[in-house]
Amino acid sequence: LLRAQDVLSTPGLRGGRPRDRAANPSVENEAAEVQRLLDANPADFARRAHALGDAAKVVQRAVANKDKDALLQALEGIDRACESCHVTYWYPRDQRAREAAKAAGIIE
Repeated sequence: LLRAQDVLSTPGLRGGRPRDRAANPSVENEAAEVQRLLDANPADFARRAHALGDAAKVVQRAVANKDKDALLQALEGIDRACESCHVTYWYPRDQRAREAAKAAGIIE
């Protein structure tokens, strides 16, 4: 996860393979739609990838300090970073997930 922002910012990285299919197409985007959203706003995706890398650094510090309470709090930062991206790109039509993310302040 520490390298997440670098990996996710790799030129040519795709949002999925053409053969990948959504498990629940009523709420999940197919790979082509994920890619269209990524291509439409790469700066937004880069910002979200950077947030994941930042959250991983907080986890690393908590582990280095052997601080389990800080670790649990830091892990929530990773969850928030992941959910912010997923609810935007992967399953934006999942109203329950969007409402939960809004209530938690993950998305606007």
